[in-house]
Amino acid sequence: MSADLSDAGLPDSSGSAEAGGITSEAGGSAPEAGGSVPPPRISIVVPAFNEGAILRGTLEQIVAAFPDAEVIVVDDGSSDDTAEVARSFAPAVAVLSRESNVGKGYAVRVGMLAAEGHIVLFTDADLPFGVAGIERLMRLLDEHPEVDAAIARKIGAYRGLSYRAARAVVRAGVRRSLRIVHEDTQAGLKGFRRKAAHAIFSECVVNGFAADMEVLALAQRDALVVESVPLRVVNDALRPSTFTVGHGVRLIREIRQIRRRLDT
Repeated sequence: MSADLSDAGLPDSSGSAEAGGITSEAGGSAPEAGGSVPPPRISIVVPAFNEGAILRGTLEQIVAAFPDAEVIVVDDGSSDDTAEVARSFAPAVAVLSRESNVGKGYAVRVGMLAAEGHIVLFTDADLPFGVAGIERLMRLLDEHPEVDAAIARKIGAYRGLSYRAARAVVRAGVRRSLRIVHEDTQAGLKGFRRKAAHAIFSECVVNGFAADMEVLALAQRDALVVESVPLRVVNDALRPSTFTVGHGVRLIREIRQIRRRLDT
């Protein structure tokens, strides 16, 4: 699968990346006599913006560890060779591309709604918790059918003290503003049952850093069961934080937007 995502917005539902052929039931459609392919057990979505330098190593690990998975890279308007690297893994990896950058929230949303697996996960392109982190979330969802989603929670020391202090302040503010019960909203690995993923991401509108917060706020509003899984970061040094003051201002604006939507 390879497609271009229009700069004008999401494509319409006829063959669109956001519609993605997803059925309304978590189990998907049963195979027919004509030989229809059943949906995969797992889909792994990798949002990517200018990740050409690290993406090959990430995809090599994912494809080797999950040979039967549906893997989707959403290239969010990269100016480097991100799309070319991803396409070099065809047919094991599908690529959805956009000419201009919108934001991680958009890329995740497009990929999650295009995915057809019974379990649908997204991971940052630097694979922060390795393939072992993906396996941990999968195992939790396999063993606990009452759980709708499993999210990573970073444990252990990573990056500098100032970064961790700033992250703690953001966490506290977000939890107070959006009343999210989970301590870590931003860890770059989250998994969902397909029905839950479609219910949540079809309502998401935030494209920036607050997109993960919107996902958890909507899940909480809908009384979905979300479990937090403590995981140690294994690849955090691959990509230093790019969070700036400008991003912080946008984050506050997006949190207010989410709060208004939840209050209506």
